[in-house]
Amino acid sequence: MKLCSLCGKTKPESEFGSARGRPGGLAAYCRPCAKEYSAKRRKGNPEPHRKASREWARRNSEHIKDKRRARYLKHRLAYRDQQLRRDHGIGQAEYEEALVLQGNKCGICRRHAELHLHGKHLHIDHDHRSGKIRGLLCSRCNHALGLLLDYKQIAANLIEYLTDPPYARIR
Repeated sequence: MKLCSLCGKTKPESEFGSARGRPGGLAAYCRPCAKEYSAKRRKGNPEPHRKASREWARRNSEHIKDKRRARYLKHRLAYRDQQLRRDHGIGQAEYEEALVLQGNKCGICRRHAELHLHGKHLHIDHDHRSGKIRGLLCSRCNHALGLLLDYKQIAANLIEYLTDPPYARIR
């Protein structure tokens, strides 16, 4: 049993944090009192705490990066589901369903997803005016469609150009 010097109550030693420099190796305040005391100090003068936090983060940037990466890897399916819901209004289950409907292939070039994804996902193509999802595309086809600005006439002109190039008519 130990006496907390802040609240004056006698409590079990398990209620106190460790403090190497103190007699008995235990903190002077019990954990609840220490927590309350620290919160009041931070609230009353937050700048030193912010400065110390920024300094710690700067010194431990690799540790923070490793922790974030580990958390992402542990929860990546949940993160992916959250991203899909936020950006497109569908979850991972609906994405997987669309992938099966397309035969695990790009909706334009029809190449199998694994041939050119390198562990990434097919892009969710959507109509920019209505927001409705049209299908799943590989990066190249998604980029090409974006360059066409979703205009059918430009796509038709492109097909005509490839079928009957103007220079070929001159020669």
